[in-house]
Amino acid sequence: MSSVSLLNPICRGLVGYVSYLATCDMSTVYSEYLLYEPIARIAKSQGYDVRCEVPVINMPKERGDYKRIDFQFTKDNSTIVLEVKWSDKTTCPVTKDIEKLKAFASQNRFLIVFGRGKTIAGLKAKSNGRMLSPSGKMVGWNSGKTNYAARWFKV
Repeated sequence: MSSVSLLNPICRGLVGYVSYLATCDMSTVYSEYLLYEPIARIAKSQGYDVRCEVPVINMPKERGDYKRIDFQFTKDNSTIVLEVKWSDKTTCPVTKDIEKLKAFASQNRFLIVFGRGKTIAGLKAKSNGRMLSPSGKMVGWNSGKTNYAARWFKV
């Protein structure tokens, strides 16, 4: 199974999940960590083994602990690593996320950025002053009351 067949459903699921929460007036609980459960569930449904907050042992420790990558998915001897960002601004600094992803031996390294539709439509993800080009199409939902989107990047 290709990483595209995992990342596209994750983006669709995240948009639907947060739109549902908005309908329930749950905006006070919004954070990047809110996205973890639906990501893990979708990956599991696709047959992946899922690990969250995986230590990046190829990088120096910070204050006694290793930096951590948001997700590691394994299936059929293939590994995908993923960092997730919730962005409220069209300029999204991702240098630290990219450094963590590149510390993994996997060639399947990705970043998903989630936020309001207008934010993701105009997103400029920057790493060390360079713009990242999106790999996946923007997935969005605009019902008038809710307007969220997600997009993924190959690192």
